[in-house]
Amino acid sequence: MQAALICPNPDRFARCFHHRVPAALVPMLGQTLLERAIWKLVHLGAKTVHILVCDRPAEVRQAVKNGTPWGIHVNVIPVQEEPTIPQAQQLLRADSQQPWLPAPDHISVLCNWPDMLHLAGLLPTTEAWFESLLVNMAEAGKSTVGMRELSPDIWVGTQARISHTATLHPPCWIGQRTVISAGTTIGPHAIIEAQAFIDEGTEVTDSLVAPSTYVGPHLQLTDSVAVGRRLENWRTGSIATVPDPILLHDLTTPLRSAVSTLTGRLLALLTLLLL
Repeated sequence: MQAALICPNPDRFARCFHHRVPAALVPMLGQTLLERAIWKLVHLGAKTVHILVCDRPAEVRQAVKNGTPWGIHVNVIPVQEEPTIPQAQQLLRADSQQPWLPAPDHISVLCNWPDMLHLAGLLPTTEAWFESLLVNMAEAGKSTVGMRELSPDIWVGTQARISHTATLHPPCWIGQRTVISAGTTIGPHAIIEAQAFIDEGTEVTDSLVAPSTYVGPHLQLTDSVAVGRRLENWRTGSIATVPDPILLHDLTTPLRSAVSTLTGRLLALLTLLLL
C-alpha cells in the first residue's frame, strides 16, 4: 500500500517556525509533524509514502532517511509550489506498482495532528494548532519513548533537569534534555520542547517553547510560541523578533555577546509587552 503527504507552502502554516525548519519538521510534542504523520500511515498499512515538498526538500529528505526509521520506503518529491490533492493525484498516478490506501488517507495535507490530516485545505491557525497539541498531550506522552507522567497531566522527559523549587501545573509537557531552573512556574497549558532552557523565576503559561530555545530570567511568557528569538502571540497571530539574547535566544546559534546594549534591552522589553 502507498500514500502521499503534501507539505504546505511556508506562508500557510506555523509561520513562526519557518526561519528554522520547513513546515514538515515543525515539532509536535517530542516528534516532528512529519514523523507523527508517517507513523499513522505505517499503522494503516502503508509501505511507500510519497512526500511532495516545496520548502527545503533537502532538509526533509535528510530527516526521513529514505524511510529506514519506519521500515518503509519514503520518496521525497520536490515541487515548485504546494499542489492540491487532485494535482497530487495527477502527478503520482503513474506509480501503480502498489495499491493506494483508501480515501481520505491516501493523500493528506501535512498540517495537523495525524488524526486530523483528512481535513484537506483547512490549515489551522496557530491557536488551533496549539490547542490540538494540548488535546493530544496524553496520547503523545504514552507513545513517545522517554516520556513519563510525573503526576496527572504532567509529562516529563526522563533526561529533563527540573529544579526542586520549580512549580509544575497540569497540563504541561517538558521534553527531553530540557532545563527548568529554580523558582520557575510551568503551566497550566505549557509545552516545553526538547533541549529548551527556562531560566530562573520565569513563568510559562498557555505557551509553547520550541526545541533549543532559551527563555531568560524573570519573564512572564503567556499566549505565546517562542522559537529561538522569534515570538508569536497565538491569539493575535502577531510575530516579532526579540533583539536581546538575554531574554530569548536560539541555542542552535552562537551567542555573540553576553551583555546586550541598553537600547537593545529596551526594544526587547517593548516587543514582549506588545505581544
